[in-house]
Amino acid sequence: IIFFIIIIIIIIIIIIIKSCDTTLYKFNEDFMQSIELLLNVKYQVQLQNLMTSKYIGHFLEEVSSWQKKLSTADSVISIWFDVQRTWSHLESIFIGSEDIRNQLPEDSKRFDGIDVDFKEMMSDAESTPNVVKCCCKEGLYDKLENIQERQDTILIFLRSRI
Repeated sequence: IIFFIIIIIIIIIIIIIKSCDTTLYKFNEDFMQSIELLLNVKYQVQLQNLMTSKYIGHFLEEVSSWQKKLSTADSVISIWFDVQRTWSHLESIFIGSEDIRNQLPEDSKRFDGIDVDFKEMMSDAESTPNVVKCCCKEGLYDKLENIQERQDTILIFLRSRI
């Protein structure tokens, strides 16, 4: 239980960067090391051993719930940062240059859709300061995957033009 409390406290340590009227998240080095520690196989085995302990009966439901929440949060955070990184890259291309928007009107429209969805998601995240609650929202992972697929479509086209 203490392990979970420590992880939650570490997850809550976030540095928020304001950029282009959209809040972007950047984790500090301690956070990233803690996530890597959480994903360490050794601790996963210890958690599994804890789950099978005869003394966990009273806490089994709560520990299982936290295990699922933290696993979901880890998956969401991982894809979120990929999506955010790609969005930042694409934003500098499509928002910063009217010339590019004129040359690539279809991709500009695709990016505009991504931009709206991404900013809406970030605004929603900003209004939910609890990282675990934010990451475990219904459909968030699927929305991130959808945005990532659309970003990949644009990136493939852009790379073919270079």
